[in-house]
Parts: sequence; C-alpha cells; structure tokens
Amino acid sequence: MEITIKTLNKKWWYRLLKICYIFCFLTAVIIFLFGVYFIFVPIKTFDNNKSYILCDNERKFNLEENNILLGSNGYISLSNDKKFKLLCSYDPNDPTIINNGKISFSQLMFESKIAPKTKNYQLISFYKSVGNLEIAFLYLFTGLFVILITFEIIKRIFYYVLLGSVNPNK
Repeated sequence: MEITIKTLNKKWWYRLLKICYIFCFLTAVIIFLFGVYFIFVPIKTFDNNKSYILCDNERKFNLEENNILLGSNGYISLSNDKKFKLLCSYDPNDPTIINNGKISFSQLMFESKIAPKTKNYQLISFYKSVGNLEIAFLYLFTGLFVILITFEIIKRIFYYVLLGSVNPNK
C-alpha cells in the first residue's frame, strides 16, 4: 500500500502534527512582526544637539557644547539641575570659569559657588525621530519571505522522509 497525503490525513498524529506546524509558523510570524515593529518603527527621542538652556538673564547655553547629556526623554537629574543653575548664575566676565572656550563645571564647584535654590533657567527641548520605515518594510518583507521558505523546506523534508518524495501525490 502506497502512503499518500490522503492516507496520512486519516491518521490522528498527522493532523496533530499539522496543527503544531501551523502553530509554530504563526508564532514565528507574530514574533517576527513584533520584533520588526519595536526595532524599526520611528520613535521620538530627546535631541541634545538642538536643545538648550535659556536662563532668566537671557543667556543661552547649548547642552552639547557644554558636555551636558540628558537621556532620551530629556529628564533633568538633580546634578544637571545644579549645573544649569550654576551656569545661569555665574559671572560671564570671570576668566577662571572659562577653560579653552568652555565652561569648567569642576571650577564652578571648586569655587564652592552655591547654586540658587530657585529655578533660574528654562530647558528648551527639541526631539528627533529615530527609526526608518523604509528599512522596516524591507526587513518585514524579507523576513516574512525567509520564514515562508524555511517552513516550506521543513514541510518538504518531512514529506521526503515519510513519503519518499519531496512533492508527493495527494
């Protein structure tokens, strides 16, 4: 008796194996889709290059130029808050504070300059978009194609082992 797909469909273990195969296939596709979504979909992050501090006395300080890095959400830590208050309260004519054209925070701290208790600055925030939809779609279609080919190869290997043919009769 020759074994065909039709005779295999009458066996409970083959039907169970097909359900497991479909479940694994759908799981691989869903995991891949979520992975592509979370890796490549554009998100807004804080831009340290464009954002700046605007002091109450109208002075302006760029974050990047003063070696101040805020996280991706623009959260101001207590130490950065103190730096901002010191920046806005120091005397711009004091030559000991400026080092090679940049403000020396260590010098500000060393001079034991006490930061004002009240907030004397305003953070002007800019955000940039990180991620690329074109690359996301490229990975999406390429990855789905690879998943389809992989699962088709697995199915053909199973048919070859069980039925002796890569493309068996129905």
